Amino acid sequence: MGSLGDVDFSSPFFEQFPALPPPPGVQSNFDNPYTRGPDVKFIVVDLIYSPTILMAKLSLLSLYYDVFGPNRGLRYAIYFGTVVITLFYAGMFIAFCVLAIPRPGQSLISTILSKDVASLIPISVGQGGFNVASDFYIFLLPIPGVLQLQMPTKKKIGVCAIFATGSL
Repeated sequence: MGSLGDVDFSSPFFEQFPALPPPPGVQSNFDNPYTRGPDVKFIVVDLIYSPTILMAKLSLLSLYYDVFGPNRGLRYAIYFGTVVITLFYAGMFIAFCVLAIPRPGQSLISTILSKDVASLIPISVGQGGFNVASDFYIFLLPIPGVLQLQMPTKKKIGVCAIFATGSL
């Protein structure tokens, strides 16, 4: 890619500039400056991930509610999934906010290297397990409703195949 003046557009824009001026008595390294861009991205991604995944899963559950709402069993399963998924991702968002945001007087890099952020690793593994489990739950949820539809078996298989594309 090209450049415009001193700005090279071959890398993300905000990573090209130091986040803060150097402290008194320290000379800047303009050839290879350290940026806090990767550190900021780490925190931003962690904070945005839970609400984003929550909204994606709730939108699928909302679609299922619109389609299968008259089916009492599926309606309760959708309510259950909505409550459990919302509580889990809200808790994860709060945990990441508490553990990953710098406290007053604490630098961003010291927060990233602290034991609080290191404690997020097992939490992230647990979140990954819950993601897989909730994905399978959402994937398998409409199948009983489709099988109860009054339509030929070939069409039921076709509708299940459409829902199965969500597993990709």
